[in-house]
Amino acid sequence: MAAQTTHVLASVCAFVKLEAIKVMKKTNHFALKGQLYLKAIQTVFAELQLLKQNNISLNIALA
Repeated sequence: MAAQTTHVLASVCAFVKLEAIKVMKKTNHFALKGQLYLKAIQTVFAELQLLKQNNISLNIALA
């Protein structure tokens, strides 16, 4: 029962935060979702570039 209560509380907190951001940015949730996806993809791409660079460095060092 405690886990369910915690989950419901976390969901309500997330909803309130999202609504607050929506009001501050004067946008709708679709635009916020798009911004979040874009930022996530940019972060993942940057991490992928670092992994590729480290892998190339490792391959050169092992050769």
